[in-house]
Amino acid sequence: MSYRVLRVGELIKKELCPLIEKEINRKPDTLITVTSVDVPKNLGVANVRISVYPESETVVMLKELDKFKGTFQTILGKNLYMKPVPKLNFIKDHGLINADIVDREIKKIKEGG
Repeated sequence: MSYRVLRVGELIKKELCPLIEKEINRKPDTLITVTSVDVPKNLGVANVRISVYPESETVVMLKELDKFKGTFQTILGKNLYMKPVPKLNFIKDHGLINADIVDREIKKIKEGG
């Protein structure tokens, strides 16, 4: 992956995190984390991986994020001086959940063995 593609992903993540914190309505005990932003070579789409705690709020938060896609893209366009801004695609990140499951299984094996 080229340096430019990685850089664009990191810049989008850096700019998007405070926007999500400010704009998205959520319960006080709900935490939304941008875990990564994957951008292909053509910079047409940015796949924003989201982790939500508690996990039961994930579907609601993804719908809320989808409502603000246009707003986020407009603000990113102004802040990043980038034309065109990649279209945002919010997806659930399963990595943290899978890591937690693996950790639990390893603990069970160590305790049993």
